[in-house]
Amino acid sequence: KYGEINMINSLKHTLATTILILACAGNSYAAGSYSDSGSSDKYDSTGQPLTKAQKDIKLITVSLGKNDYESGYKLAKKATELYPNNPDAWNYLGFSSRKLGKYDESEMAYTEALSINPEHVGAMEYYGELHLTLKRPEKAKLLLAQLKSLCSFNCTEMKQLEKAIKNYENN
Repeated sequence: KYGEINMINSLKHTLATTILILACAGNSYAAGSYSDSGSSDKYDSTGQPLTKAQKDIKLITVSLGKNDYESGYKLAKKATELYPNNPDAWNYLGFSSRKLGKYDESEMAYTEALSINPEHVGAMEYYGELHLTLKRPEKAKLLLAQLKSLCSFNCTEMKQLEKAIKNYENN
């Protein structure tokens, strides 16, 4: 059962990461378009209609995918108010605030995401990147070790943090 939960959590984050990557690759999502467009924008991976929280999180990923960190930050800030127990909202608040140089707020947001879901691989990766930004590579390596223990098969977050640590060490 524990392994299934880990796999489900990893798949959820992989889906969110894929959406972000597609948006970065020039996907034609507009910030308000998903509620009126194709079926993939109305339903989750199981065919269930998206909840309001899922739609709001999707808006954040679209903004961040366009490198619009200010809009992503505002949307994530609002999402953490509306959905205080949603680790994805906190993770994206951490990401956007980190990109805006708001490192204290970023750290608080990642900490909150991980207190809600201690196995949130996305928050671990991004928090590790924040540690590198703040010149704390040992803390990033601890998060990398946690990622390695949580996800070993095709774990994008683990690979990305590992690469970021190597880049940090080589510069």
